[in-house]
Amino acid sequence: MILLAGLALQKATQYLQLLQTLAHLNVQLAQTAAQLAQMTLLVGPALQKATQYLQLLQTLAQLNAQLAQMAAQLAQMTLLAGLALQKAMQYLQLHQTLARLNAQLAQMAAQLAQMILLARLALQKAMQCLDTNV
Repeated sequence: MILLAGLALQKATQYLQLLQTLAHLNVQLAQTAAQLAQMTLLVGPALQKATQYLQLLQTLAQLNAQLAQMAAQLAQMTLLAGLALQKAMQYLQLHQTLARLNAQLAQMAAQLAQMILLARLALQKAMQCLDTNV
């Protein structure tokens, strides 16, 4: 009986050690579950921030596309402004040429007026000479 009681005590001790190990594992499991809960709490806001960041990146991509369109339009406008400036320079050169031609024409008109005046004077002199000879 003592032998049986010793075996029963040994089994009870082993059972108690097993229960202690199980209790210790349960504590570790509870700690791990608590850490997992904390990580889940941390992951939730991180996921929300990542979603906001993704939305921000999408908005930035749209703005970059609009900026590229605006740059293309600006390039076209710059090209048109360059063409307009070229035409304005051509117009200015034409205007300068016309001004020179007008000045030359005015000189020629003045010379013609002098020639007409001299021709009238010569005609008057010739008429006077004819009148005195007659």
